[in-house]
Amino acid sequence: MQNLREVSKLEETELILNKSYFNISNEIQKIVQSFIPLFKKDNYEINFKIEPDISVLMDKDKYRQIMYNLISNAHNFLNKNGKISVDLSKQANNIIIHIEDNGIGISKNDLPHIFERYFRSKTSINKQTKGSGLGLSIVKSLVETHNGTINVKSTLGKGTIFTIVFRLE
Repeated sequence: MQNLREVSKLEETELILNKSYFNISNEIQKIVQSFIPLFKKDNYEINFKIEPDISVLMDKDKYRQIMYNLISNAHNFLNKNGKISVDLSKQANNIIIHIEDNGIGISKNDLPHIFERYFRSKTSINKQTKGSGLGLSIVKSLVETHNGTINVKSTLGKGTIFTIVFRLE
């Protein structure tokens, strides 16, 4: 139900961002570390490589939502010996975030649709994961509201890589 409320908020003509300066390097490290107990419980691995001391002007809560949705999704679609890596780097005037997993992957037919609201691939339904099919559409909206881009590469049976690029203001 929370996601449905988020969608209606996103559909408003203007999404209000509460931008502030914060250290995105520290924030992403805290987010990843909050997932460690869950990953250990499921015998999965989560690693991170974070360039230190990158400051940004963004809505911190919306940024957290982006990261929690992507890391949670990656976790939900891992198999035995599952691994996720989260990388943050700065290149020129851009911040690059990579979230890579060795999970079930996304089929070529489903890939163009994953950011559509309510879309759930047959693979995800077969894995019996919970979800409304709204998480990735919300992520895309939040990234774009921050004038960022999100791309995905995936191979069925091998894993998925999400790449987010935010321009430094």
